[in-house]
Amino acid sequence: PDIIAGIASIICLMILLKFWKPATIWRFKEEPAPTIVSMGAYTNGQVLKAWSPFIILTIMILCWGVQPIKSALDAIGMVTWEIPGLHHQILYGKDNHELSQILKLNFLSSSGTAIFISAIVALPLIDLSFREGVVIFGNTIRQLRFPMITIATVMGFAYIVNNSGIAITMAEALAATGVLFPFFSPLLGWLGVFITGSDTSSNALFGKLQTATASSIGVDPVVAIGANISGGVVGKMISPQSIAVAAAAGNLIGKEAQLFRFTVKHSFIMLALVCIITMAQAYLVKGIIPEYQLISSHVSESVHNGSALYYYLALPVGIVAVIAIAVVMMNRKKSIESLPG
Repeated sequence: PDIIAGIASIICLMILLKFWKPATIWRFKEEPAPTIVSMGAYTNGQVLKAWSPFIILTIMILCWGVQPIKSALDAIGMVTWEIPGLHHQILYGKDNHELSQILKLNFLSSSGTAIFISAIVALPLIDLSFREGVVIFGNTIRQLRFPMITIATVMGFAYIVNNSGIAITMAEALAATGVLFPFFSPLLGWLGVFITGSDTSSNALFGKLQTATASSIGVDPVVAIGANISGGVVGKMISPQSIAVAAAAGNLIGKEAQLFRFTVKHSFIMLALVCIITMAQAYLVKGIIPEYQLISSHVSESVHNGSALYYYLALPVGIVAVIAIAVVMMNRKKSIESLPG
């Protein structure tokens, strides 16, 4: 949904700019004025070349999200490690269930790996040498050194909050509100993303609680789960991890507190709207929830068969290779046409 929504927004913006141009162009104070203004039309090869890094990135991310490919990559690139002193040392719930504390390093199936590979593939397509790519990568690491420390410490804090029972205690307090729970349901997702920095982690943390509480008060669990997701998205803008990354990307390192103060009011306003909408869906407009049928869930098995492994991995490689060849051929054709005689 995020990728399709982004692509749709880009297409709409392209159509808009075909018919409308801003009277003035906003720039940063330290940004130099443009020195080259090109009024000529670009060839299809030039347009494809300019878009190729983003096309490759989108394809790689889509392919990395397909379960067979993730399973195939995990089959050859997954390292697990039981954390000493923590694994099965924390008792959870009334039944004293031992929590597993296992570090899973999926260095191949991680979306970051897909992004990294996309960047390497795109280097020759945009006329950058491997050495230039290494320099840019080094500068990026240098720019993100402090945000990486921030993210690591916040994630450590998130583990402490979860494993100590703080998060579930706050969640159960909100679940005790009874018929008013749908109004506070988005607050759980908001709180989960603020703590963990991830909507997925928030759903894993509070999903079962949302479902059980909604069922106990006669509200469709889909409403509570949807509220958890929506509240989490609203909380993303004030998540310390997100603010740290945004500050680094915008060259605003050291101004994270200012970014937080600016975004927190918008987050509260949007959270209040989501709470009101969720309350209405729970009691006033129940018909808006579509009919559905629960299906039995199953855990996908990792792909261990060699031929299947190569088949799934060949899919993204083949698509990216076709795009790369198209970019090279179209630009080579343009170079030949531009030769004198």
